[in-house]
Amino acid sequence: AGAAKGRSAANGGMPGRSAEYLIAVDLGTTTVAMQAVAADSLRELKRGGRLRILGEYSCMNPQRRWGSDVISRLQAAERGEAGELAEAVRDVLEEGVEQLCGELGGRPESIWLAGNTSMEHLLMELDTRTLGRYPFTPVCLQEMCLPGRQGKDGVSGLEIRLLPGISAFVGADITAGLLACGFAECEDGECRLFIDLGTNGEMAIGRGDRLICTAAAAGPAFEGGAGVNVPGTDMIALLAEMLEGGVIDETGLLKEPFFDTGWQKGELRITQQDIRGLQMAKAAVCAGVELLMEAMGTDASRIDKVFLAGGFGYFLDVEKAARIGLFPPQLAGRVTAVGNTSLLGACLYGGEESLREKAEAMCRRAEVLNLAELPGFEQKYLERLNF
Repeated sequence: AGAAKGRSAANGGMPGRSAEYLIAVDLGTTTVAMQAVAADSLRELKRGGRLRILGEYSCMNPQRRWGSDVISRLQAAERGEAGELAEAVRDVLEEGVEQLCGELGGRPESIWLAGNTSMEHLLMELDTRTLGRYPFTPVCLQEMCLPGRQGKDGVSGLEIRLLPGISAFVGADITAGLLACGFAECEDGECRLFIDLGTNGEMAIGRGDRLICTAAAAGPAFEGGAGVNVPGTDMIALLAEMLEGGVIDETGLLKEPFFDTGWQKGELRITQQDIRGLQMAKAAVCAGVELLMEAMGTDASRIDKVFLAGGFGYFLDVEKAARIGLFPPQLAGRVTAVGNTSLLGACLYGGEESLREKAEAMCRRAEVLNLAELPGFEQKYLERLNF
């Protein structure tokens, strides 16, 4: 859906009719997604009702012309192009908001945006020099406000509120995801695990009032293959199939005659580069999950729920993800694929003040692990490389 600009008045939305609604924005490294959500349905959601999405908008993040990865954009900002990076995103945000306002015949009550820490810093034109260098220190992790610009028809003066983040690598998109999955209210003694798969693999474990977070670099492996050749969900499913069929061995090596040209199924072609990219990403995620459990003083047998979030969301085959070793196999029966939790969390955060307070308290109490500094990470990573 994020591959091109698009719109719809979904789930009961009526173009041209005014309604009390808010707009949630997921500012991703690759895509920008928006939803207009009926305000009364947020209250109904707490009583077991359904969220009413009145309209949607999505497009590629225009900052991709500076590079597909965050580091390239931080380097561009340091070269003096920070203003252009911010303007590029503001233009598409205003285009999306204006489109939704036009469809719904009225202005939103509020607009709430969740993005990773780098994306939010670039949007706000904050100093990003310390984000790309050790010890990776953000300028601000608190809720911020982007003032509305004048002169745009339909959206003149509309401000956008940015959700708070947890650390340089665990941003507001993860705050939103944790809120959507109940981590801000995790008082029942359950042990919950959250894994968000995107350009980075962000993970969190929560039990009672304790929350521990970390992140592992994944590159584009979960968003389209190392060569942007195969969609992430298809890649995971096909690798599981290739393992079962003996096309690759447990080290990820393509057998002859596929080693040089890749393995083809329909229009999809898997190369050795694609396999290695996903192999390294899944090893980092699995090692990170195991270290989080160790830090919490628990193991896979005592995890009650696992929420698997990310751009490919509901389309992921959990059993096949377990087969390739994306997470410890004992967790497979407790995993729920929950899709884009960043949008839902932004809706919840913006729609209820009490949840905002709980989310902010959650960010303050979160402990953050730096995997690169943990003595056991490299060994676990190497052990998890094989399928």
